[in-house]
Amino acid sequence: MRWRLIAATGGLIVVTALIVSVFIPFAWIEPREPHGFQSAGKPTIEFPELTGRVVDDAHLLSEADERELTASLKALEDKNTDQVVVVTVTSLRGYSIEDYGLRLGNYWRVGTHDKHNGVLLVVAPNEHKVRIEVARGLSLF
Repeated sequence: MRWRLIAATGGLIVVTALIVSVFIPFAWIEPREPHGFQSAGKPTIEFPELTGRVVDDAHLLSEADERELTASLKALEDKNTDQVVVVTVTSLRGYSIEDYGLRLGNYWRVGTHDKHNGVLLVVAPNEHKVRIEVARGLSLF
C-alpha cells in the first residue's frame, strides 16, 4: 500500500511540474468564457464541461501539449487506477480556489466511486492561482 502511495505522489509531482512548465509561457493569452452550471437551490457557479482528462477552458495549451498531457494522465490511470484531471478556468467567479476546486471535483466526481482516488489540478491564470484537490482515498495520512 505504501509503495502505491509513493508512486502516486511521484507521478503527481512529475505531472504538476509538466503542467506548470507548459502554463507559464501562455499566461498572457486571453481566454474564453466557460459554460454555466446552476444547481437547484444553490447560486450559479460557472463550471466548464468535463470533456476528458484535460479540460483547457482557458485555452492555455496547444493541441500537441494537450494530447501529450492526456496521454501521460491516461498512462498513470492505467498503471494504478488513480484518476487525475487537469482543468484551466478563465475565472473563479469570486470563489476562493479552494472552494471552487472542491465544488468542481465533487460536481465532476473525479476518481472511482469505491476507491475515492481522484485528483483535480485547477489552474486559474487570470487570478494567478493553482490548486490540487486530492480525494480522501489518496490522502497521505
